[in-house]
Amino acid sequence: MHKNILAHEKWKLSFKGYYGKYTCKLVLSGFPFWDFGGNIERLVLPNNFDKMYKKVRTLDHVTGFNFKVYTNSIELILWILNRPEYNAHIKEIATPKTEKQSQELSKFEENVLYRDTFFYNKYEYRIKNYSTWQYRRQSMSQPSNTLLQEVVDSIDEFFPDSRLVYTNGRYDVNYFRTSHSWNSTPTRTVNIPTIYTNNEGAIMMYKLKFGSQILFDIDRVTLISEL
Repeated sequence: MHKNILAHEKWKLSFKGYYGKYTCKLVLSGFPFWDFGGNIERLVLPNNFDKMYKKVRTLDHVTGFNFKVYTNSIELILWILNRPEYNAHIKEIATPKTEKQSQELSKFEENVLYRDTFFYNKYEYRIKNYSTWQYRRQSMSQPSNTLLQEVVDSIDEFFPDSRLVYTNGRYDVNYFRTSHSWNSTPTRTVNIPTIYTNNEGAIMMYKLKFGSQILFDIDRVTLISEL
């Protein structure tokens, strides 16, 4: 990442990809409701950057027009930083710090859900975990040291301030069929919760640790009022 971007006072580390395509985000706010030139498009980007970004404009009756620009183009970010009329409105620049992190972010996509409210009126993200038959068989055969238990322990560690929803409780009691008969002794298996959170850093750690081991979907809410 370019040193001028990392040195900007509004820069912060990006922990996610956007729209399954972009790894960088700029937030600009405080553009006036009007100007004497009659230009209602307050943030005008050069034509040579077309198709290299996604721009979302919202209107706040207190702060004025606000913009979010999603991109992978370092050149576009630097162009905005070098324009005083735009740089003064920057509230946040979120980018990867290294090329390796940029590659990691681009591997994971999130599902965008358009809703009137966040989950539980609070959480922007939902992680839905899937406990398959293979995992539960492992839980039966290795009850003291299972992948499922490691996942649940990591969730408790990564998401202490998030909401964890266990649909059927933290554990199930099951009878597994072996050969031509059912086991007479029930086996306790671990359930993985659904996670509701705003902690982007924890989501990244969860992806990196379990992305290739278990199945899960990540949903991100976009409020309809912001479209």
